[in-house]
Amino acid sequence: MKRRFNPIYTISQRTPEPKSTSTDLDSENVINIQDAKNTLQKRDINSKNNDNLEIQMPSCVKEMFMSMLAYIDPTIEKNDLLPLLNSKSSVSKIIFDLEQTSFAQSDEKIKNAVNIIKNFIDLLLQERIQNKNIMHVWNDLSQYLKIKFGEIGHEVFIIFYLDAKYQIIKEEQLSIGFSDKVGIDIKKIIKQSSTLNAKNIAIIHNHPSGNPNPSAQDMDLTYEISKLLAIVGIEIFDHAIVSGNEIFSFRKNYLL
Repeated sequence: MKRRFNPIYTISQRTPEPKSTSTDLDSENVINIQDAKNTLQKRDINSKNNDNLEIQMPSCVKEMFMSMLAYIDPTIEKNDLLPLLNSKSSVSKIIFDLEQTSFAQSDEKIKNAVNIIKNFIDLLLQERIQNKNIMHVWNDLSQYLKIKFGEIGHEVFIIFYLDAKYQIIKEEQLSIGFSDKVGIDIKKIIKQSSTLNAKNIAIIHNHPSGNPNPSAQDMDLTYEISKLLAIVGIEIFDHAIVSGNEIFSFRKNYLL
């Protein structure tokens, strides 16, 4: 018997409950936005294929964060956090580590301060990937995805609609699920691609469980979507799975 194909799919996974991401913190500190942008731009833009090249934390953002902490709790020793802030890790790794510190875990105001820094870096990275071929800004994009989706406690399914040059036309949250599943409507992807004249898409979803590796269901879903979209001339450039500070790329693992 020929199997009928259902255009609505569900990714399922057992995960923890959503985490709070409140950022209700008042502060008189001001970040020098241009300084932060210039710092992020201090990378070898000619090394487009260097996958080990990752953005580090701008010094002005470090200073602003330490000032916020001093205002919130003067008893916090700078020496406890400076090694973390001054590490050579990528900015997404530093943000992830800050969220795991005992300070952020135990004090809501400090957690909110971390979220303010996180949101600011998110905006800077978002600006860097706009109107760029995502093959040339993959490190920026991967850090953006880790910061934005890595710690969400429920599954989300994101589509980046791309033009023929693989530049981002639009980022859209296609669906949101509970902690263990998310529904995906293929018809909506096709309709929006037609509206935006998108020739390619990148699929992003997260694993709240902490494991970025694709499940058998993730693999099947990717290939079924790829076959359907190919019928209408749309290519899946990549399917990336984000979990914590890790990301799995189907393309980089030769699965697409």
